[in-house]
Amino acid sequence: MKLLKHWKSTNTFKQLNYLAEEDLPKLYSGARFLAYPSLFEGFGLPILESLSCGTPVITSNVSSMPEVVGRAGILVNPEILKNKISHGKAFIG
Repeated sequence: MKLLKHWKSTNTFKQLNYLAEEDLPKLYSGARFLAYPSLFEGFGLPILESLSCGTPVITSNVSSMPEVVGRAGILVNPEILKNKISHGKAFIG
């Protein structure tokens, strides 16, 4: 949580609530990347939406995400990532 608070305070991270569907392409297109490290996901529609806007994706190597992203994204172990973030050791530069 410390890392999340730091990112919020430096305006490098934004946590968003509900967005209208018509606003999503603008959001995906303006993002540096989509981080989607889900443990359980049905299909991964946000991954496809992000890729269709040309935005890189970092997602989980579990569930259906590897099939959805294919070679177009970076796959991470969500459990290891969760541990690193909770200990303040995750860094994206």
